[in-house]
Amino acid sequence: MIRPSLLAVARGDETPDLILANARLVNIFNGEVEPGSDIAIHADRLAGIRHGHRSGAHPIDMSGSVAARPAVANPPQSARPGSLT
Repeated sequence: MIRPSLLAVARGDETPDLILANARLVNIFNGEVEPGSDIAIHADRLAGIRHGHRSGAHPIDMSGSVAARPAVANPPQSARPGSLT
């Protein structure tokens, strides 16, 4: 089950515990590199990936570092489109 606080961080309603800021993010499906990505971590889980500044309790500058965009092969039912309606 997905924690309500994790969903709130993913929506941008709450502040994440950690921000990995300015990472170069590699899309594992097409190999493209997306510069300036901020990776939000909350309760030891990936909460979201966005471009641009996000406030966080503990930002870590990842300039020059590369991260791979995770692939979700089997998202939980609560994360599937239309499941919140």
